[in-house]
Amino acid sequence: MRKISILPSMITLGNLTAGFASVILSADSHYELAAWMILLGMVFDLLDGQVARLTKTAGSFGAQLDSLCDIVTFGLAPAVLVNRISLETYYGRVGMPYEIQKFVWLVSVLYVVCAALRLARFNLETTVEAEDHEHFYGLPSPAAAGQIATLVILDSYLQARPLSSLPEHPLVVVMPFMALVAGLLMVTRVKYVHMGDRLFRGSRSFPWLMALITLTVLMALRGKVALAALFTTYTLLGLVKALWGKLFRRSSEHTAAG
Repeated sequence: MRKISILPSMITLGNLTAGFASVILSADSHYELAAWMILLGMVFDLLDGQVARLTKTAGSFGAQLDSLCDIVTFGLAPAVLVNRISLETYYGRVGMPYEIQKFVWLVSVLYVVCAALRLARFNLETTVEAEDHEHFYGLPSPAAAGQIATLVILDSYLQARPLSSLPEHPLVVVMPFMALVAGLLMVTRVKYVHMGDRLFRGSRSFPWLMALITLTVLMALRGKVALAALFTTYTLLGLVKALWGKLFRRSSEHTAAG
């Protein structure tokens, strides 16, 4: 039997623990705390790979364990969170058409399926070599889960604002649709940059440093708003770049043909 690297594996299991806690908290209607558990799982997910590379213990066991944990934290937990907060606070209200409630259930199941397919494809196409970790094809499952989690956190923030004229749970109405978009993006070939790679590897330009400082300041001033804006920007940026590139190629082909 091959030796198992203890420290990275323990960090990966921390990711699993956070995902399990998120599912339990969602079932108990503690939605914001469940969302924070997903983000905590992202921290563990970011650290385990870095620790494995620093200690030169990266291997197939760690990669497989990471994916098994990811399907819970970034697949099951966000789907349960969207399902519970949607049905218990908005779409499950008396008088709401049953077809809409079925749509919420369908989106929840579809999200888990897309996350599983995304992780399986990642395992087949990716090695432990550094060049395979510079970009992702399809929205990464942690980013998709973070998109949902930060919307839930922002929803709680807006609901708690003093003298607010916003309705109860103002963002819940869009969460199933965002989960649908995030789920489908996971199984596309849209190219996304590896943010962990951008943050921790190599030297960076002065504008990159200024952007990081600006983000830090925004996090300190309006952390919950900044988190939601960050994940939404990341989700949309890859999609916009892909659409722009496709339109540009079509325009170039049309010009060449003309």
